[in-house]
Amino acid sequence: MSVNSTLRHLAPDITHHLEPRAGPTSRDIRHGLFQPLGLPGEPPARPIEFDTLLKEALAEEFRVLVCDEAQWMKKTGFEF
Repeated sequence: MSVNSTLRHLAPDITHHLEPRAGPTSRDIRHGLFQPLGLPGEPPARPIEFDTLLKEALAEEFRVLVCDEAQWMKKTGFEF
């Protein structure tokens, strides 16, 4: 609660929240980031293209990504 409150105050325009369902896959995480990052068009169908798009978008500017309920993630999802 304190992290969210502070980020709303200090960095509201660069904070993006990811709220995964229980046991999210890498695909779930990719799609969960697509809209909050404001990416144009439709999400790429191939994981490698999707990952490249996300990396490029995340490298454009400093952002804060908040992953709520991270304890629901599997190891592979958390590493992603």
